[in-house]
Amino acid sequence: MATYLLWHVAIASAETLVRAFSAWHTLAVKRRASRWNSSQLRSLSKVFAGMSAATLLGALTVQVDKLIVSKMVLIEQFGYHMIATTVAAGALQLIYPLVQAALPSAIALKDDPAALRRFSLKLVQLIGAITVGSALAFALLGEWLLVLWLKDLAVVQVVRPVLTVLLIGSVFNAFYNVGYIHWLVHQRLGRILQVNLLALVLSALVIPPLVGSYGIIGAAAGWVTINLIGFSLSLGWYKQVSDA
Repeated sequence: MATYLLWHVAIASAETLVRAFSAWHTLAVKRRASRWNSSQLRSLSKVFAGMSAATLLGALTVQVDKLIVSKMVLIEQFGYHMIATTVAAGALQLIYPLVQAALPSAIALKDDPAALRRFSLKLVQLIGAITVGSALAFALLGEWLLVLWLKDLAVVQVVRPVLTVLLIGSVFNAFYNVGYIHWLVHQRLGRILQVNLLALVLSALVIPPLVGSYGIIGAAAGWVTINLIGFSLSLGWYKQVSDA
């Protein structure tokens, strides 16, 4: 477990450095030429604190199932779980760039509710298209790709059911992002904090008994449950569309 954590920290640190380098390169601004602006930072302190707290809670929620599983199952089963969660997390990378690209446009439409609703519906359609396409690809090629990667059919037969359940949770997570964007646009940081805190508490309460009863497939079911609740709570924007 200690070795896994060390590798995880090392890889996350390397990713952070690459992202930082890419960000500064994209901005075309030399870092040494930048200066702190204390007044602007103070005006954004509440937003910064809220987003930082929400991000921390979200990160803890994503990791808590791994901590629980590592304490409750054999190391072999934990390895299978980590393979499945890694692939499921990777699948969400198909959605996150779209969400990040959509956010500035959504913020620009803050004062035009009708245009923001139309934009949100288009975003749902895009996420739906990516989800359906990915689901078809997984159904047709998933086992073949896993065998190609893992080189062991017996391992694939254990990993694939867990991965299938995790991907269902990832689908709910993908659509949750539309509501998340609305909360950001309207600066409802308290709502984001509430949902992330609820997800963390539910993870700690729901996943242990599920793992105790069903093993790693139970942990995957917990991921689905948490994301389904988050998705349901994020649907306020759709009600506004329906009532319009």
